[in-house]
Amino acid sequence: IQECAKRTLSTAEGVRYKQFLRYVLLSGIMLFAGSEVNQMAQRATHMLEDKLAELYEAVRSQLQRRSDGDGELPELKGRALEIRPDGQSGWGICHHYFAHGPLSWLSPDASKRTLLSALCALVDLEAFPDLGALCQFAMPPQNRKELFLVHSPSQVQNLLQKFWQRVYAFWLSAAAKKAANKLQEIVSDMFQEEAEVKCRFVPCKPLSKIEESSPEALQTCIDTFGASDVSATGHILQSGIVRDIVRCSVVAADADEVLEMVSFFEGLTLVDRDMEVVAIQNDFCLENTERSYKDIKVTLQIHAAKHLHMLVEVKIIHHEYLELRKHLEVVQKILNGGFAQATSGARRGASL
Repeated sequence: IQECAKRTLSTAEGVRYKQFLRYVLLSGIMLFAGSEVNQMAQRATHMLEDKLAELYEAVRSQLQRRSDGDGELPELKGRALEIRPDGQSGWGICHHYFAHGPLSWLSPDASKRTLLSALCALVDLEAFPDLGALCQFAMPPQNRKELFLVHSPSQVQNLLQKFWQRVYAFWLSAAAKKAANKLQEIVSDMFQEEAEVKCRFVPCKPLSKIEESSPEALQTCIDTFGASDVSATGHILQSGIVRDIVRCSVVAADADEVLEMVSFFEGLTLVDRDMEVVAIQNDFCLENTERSYKDIKVTLQIHAAKHLHMLVEVKIIHHEYLELRKHLEVVQKILNGGFAQATSGARRGASL
């Protein structure tokens, strides 16, 4: 743990002491040295946070200059959509709707809903392995008996209520797979001649994360698109506010290279490279967070496939911040009880 505080868990020779530390902690050693381990983890946390503060002081004058701090989105240079529900042009909020445009099967306020077109849209994206899975999503088994008892279109719509609550999130999840392939293709091509630039591609966010709700997101969608009567607890397009369903990261060697990468992404257009910047979130502009991990998140609109646009996120990470985060995660897991189960197992074994 002390070596973790010194950021020496990984050596130039490739020795991975991080995995060895995890192995030791999973062995249940905290049963016999729990107090000492926690004390050292707290000390290591303070040391790493001090390093974060020192690094912030060294780079903030450079990196604070790049931000959409005023909250306004830059004017698009390529496929600028005039699709605002209120009739105005441009982007209302940073939302997938303003990337992919109006959907033929679902209006933003849910006043227009077409079941067959929605199912076709899911089939086009290969969202289901077979027809049975598609039908089960549209009409779960527990609702099928009720289907034979309905006598009016309104009763059918009531049975389809859950389908309409989830279909947009499901559609985004399926579209994300195509967008992820396109993002990896574009970014890998951009940096193929830059051997020292590390790109990391991660799996798309699972459906459960896309569907997570928050009061702020709900109110933002209501203010932008109008209220929806489909769900009493959420908006039908609320999932679209999750801009990092598809994401990757690139690591820069220093602050100068961070700025170069931001400028590079800002220079992309949908016309030339199938991608262009929509927003930039710069953690270096946040106040009173100098002892925290930071990066710059660039949200881009990507042309993922024919007639399919959506948002993706690229994190631009300073190399030293990445190293500090890796080591800080280890000690924070200790302090947050991440090895409590191993300790409990060791205690049960000792009592036999």
